[in-house]
Amino acid sequence: GPQASGEAFLGRHPEQALLGDMLFGSYPCHGLSLVGPRRIGKSSLVAKVLQDHPDPANVAVVKMCMAEYTSAFDFWTSFAAALAEALRRRDLLDETPARAAAALEALQQADANWYRRLMQPLKTLLESAASHGLRTLWVVDEFDAAAWVLDGKHHYQLLRTIASDTGVYNTTTVLISRSPIAQIERRNDGISTLHGVFREVVLHGFSDEDMTEYYGALGEYDIFLPPEGCARLEHFAGRTPYLLSMFGQELADLAISQKPADTAAIDAVFAQMLPQINQYYEDLVRNFTA
Repeated sequence: GPQASGEAFLGRHPEQALLGDMLFGSYPCHGLSLVGPRRIGKSSLVAKVLQDHPDPANVAVVKMCMAEYTSAFDFWTSFAAALAEALRRRDLLDETPARAAAALEALQQADANWYRRLMQPLKTLLESAASHGLRTLWVVDEFDAAAWVLDGKHHYQLLRTIASDTGVYNTTTVLISRSPIAQIERRNDGISTLHGVFREVVLHGFSDEDMTEYYGALGEYDIFLPPEGCARLEHFAGRTPYLLSMFGQELADLAISQKPADTAAIDAVFAQMLPQINQYYEDLVRNFTA
């Protein structure tokens, strides 16, 4: 679903603090794997943390979505181009990294050796950034798609090298996925363990504190559900941000139209939104049984 931002982003304060420290604290982590079922708010959480730390002088943020790339060549050359641009914007693309960037731009997918020709110039860019005190914060969303985009064991290996050799490259790599990295990488047996390099953080449904904030947001529309109404809402939506947002939007629309937004309205919203709710749970089942 679309990312929640601004006032639409609710709760997750402990998670925001944890990721903020891991990505921007005094001792940032080298690798983070953020895992959770679809539409639980993983991408929104990372976006919120990045939003709360805008343009730090010593960090180059590179955001990518694995599912947008059709091949390993497309993925790796796009990362290299984004990294070169980050150096260029900071006027750090001096002679050595400029040669590396030019070599990367000249790569052709038809060249059977493109991957071998890519590795050293890409490492040169990372090393150049590190030598200027610039940390590369690389965020890769939809990492589940790596199962088909990174179609060779060696393509995973370079990612592992970048994430693990932090003394050389000064990087923080964030992988966002529905499945644990260990499950994704099983399709390429024989590679050095990738998941061992990343600290795994699993995102669950809303906590009690998150739900209190959610009901407070409904209160801004003069929607004050009794205990049985809250129980009814959570019976249908669980504590899933996506479903809670769906119900909240419908209830808010009723309140704005000066129609009752009460316990009975929750049943009506459920009946109206049942196809979308069923589709969401079908997608979850497919994800967990794949």
